Amino acid sequence: MKKDKKEKREIRDILLGKSILTEDGRLTSKDPGTILMPQGVVDGAGAVHLFGISGKDYRYETGLAEDALAEQVNQSMRNLGRALSLREQPEAAACLIRYALTGPAVLVFRCAEGGPVLTVWTARGLMGSITRRRAVGAFERTMPEDFRPAAVQTKETGKRKNRGTAPNGEPGPGETGEEAETTQQEDSQV
Repeated sequence: MKKDKKEKREIRDILLGKSILTEDGRLTSKDPGTILMPQGVVDGAGAVHLFGISGKDYRYETGLAEDALAEQVNQSMRNLGRALSLREQPEAAACLIRYALTGPAVLVFRCAEGGPVLTVWTARGLMGSITRRRAVGAFERTMPEDFRPAAVQTKETGKRKNRGTAPNGEPGPGETGEEAETTQQEDSQV
C-alpha cells in the first residue's frame, strides 16, 4: 500500500514539473527533502493541483521476446517524449509527453505476470481523458504490428439480455411487432 502511494506521489511530482535533469538526459523526480523553486507556469500543473491525477492500465499481447520488447519500448519512449528514470519503478520504461492543448502525460511500461502493461498517468478531468487517448494512440503507432491490445475478458452474468424490446416490453424503435413477439415468446418458454 505504501509503495503504491510513493509511486503515485512520484508521478504527481513529475506532472507538476518537480523534476530534475540527469547526466544522461533523462528526467527524474526530485530527491526527498529537496525543495525546487517554480520557474514559470508548468503546463497542466493547475489541473493536477485542483483535481489530482489518474492512471489507466492498458494490457497488450505480443510475440516478441522480453528483451526485444524492452528494446523496442525504450526506442519508442525516446521518440515520443522525454525519457524518465523512476525511483520507485526502476525496471519500468517511462516517458513524459507534453501536449500543447491538453497537458502532459506520463507513460509507464512494464512486463507483469499477465503480459505487457502500459499505464498512462494524466490530470483528472475531461482534458485528461483526451490526453490519455492521444498518448496511447501515439505509443501504439510506434510499436510493431504484432504488438496489439489484449482481448477484454468479460464475466458471464447468467442473465439474458432483453433482446428486441424496450424496457416496458414494447417493440424497440425500428423493429416490427412480429420480431418483438417472437422474442417475448422465447423468453416465456425458458
